[in-house]
Amino acid sequence: MTELDKAEYARLESQVAEVERIIDDGRAGGGASNLLGEFLRNAKARMNEIRPEGELSERHRKGANQVEQLAVAALVDRESRLSLGEKQQYAGFLKLDYFTKANFDELEIFYANSWDKLSEGGKDQMSARIWAGIRRKEYTFDELPHIVKEKESERMYLQLTGKIEPSASLQNIPPQDRADFVREYEARNKNAVSAILSRPAFAEYSPDTREEEARRASSSSINNKADEQKKSSSASPQELLAEADLSLAGISPVSGVAGVETPTVQGPAETSVRGKA
Repeated sequence: MTELDKAEYARLESQVAEVERIIDDGRAGGGASNLLGEFLRNAKARMNEIRPEGELSERHRKGANQVEQLAVAALVDRESRLSLGEKQQYAGFLKLDYFTKANFDELEIFYANSWDKLSEGGKDQMSARIWAGIRRKEYTFDELPHIVKEKESERMYLQLTGKIEPSASLQNIPPQDRADFVREYEARNKNAVSAILSRPAFAEYSPDTREEEARRASSSSINNKADEQKKSSSASPQELLAEADLSLAGISPVSGVAGVETPTVQGPAETSVRGKA
């Protein structure tokens, strides 16, 4: 651990403690809660990267569960079209790093009844866990329930043809694999589509949830952030973050919140919301 890393770690540790105090005091609601939750996730992920081996404090071990709950709650809150029961099921999915065959029955029901109600960000969260399971060799794409294959194939097609905003990593899929998939999808050859999506390149270059969250955050509009803040009866995110002195050097700002910055964590990760089935 370099001296710069030590200084960064100490600064983040202090800021995390202050943000947690603000949350515990109940002064972070609405848009502020979402923003502070995002800061905590990214700050603690960065601390995990630079923390010396064996230096995980008891306070941070206890705080890990709080961060996970905050992160899940913030993501679930965005899905306004889901019913209460669907939100509970979705929250359960978000606590997983990846899916396994043991999740297939629940996934089949959710994709059949609730998938189309999800926001684009919510679909990203589910897709990321589908592909994470494939990368871990829990199953192949062809082994997924029929409705899951149908919805995920459609989403892959929409991204690769530019009909919805694609993840940057999908641009690395080899041209031949891309062309084969688009051709067979447009020909409605479902068996061939499943076989092509079982090729290693699609799992390798499908995004994980951290990449998706970073992409969504960077493309959020200033007006959307302002609308969220108006709905909160608590102090604004700017005021809360200013109180916590969260001016961090060398990190990417949260789009639409002037003067507020949050750590951007680089490197492979299955997901930003941790948990196992």
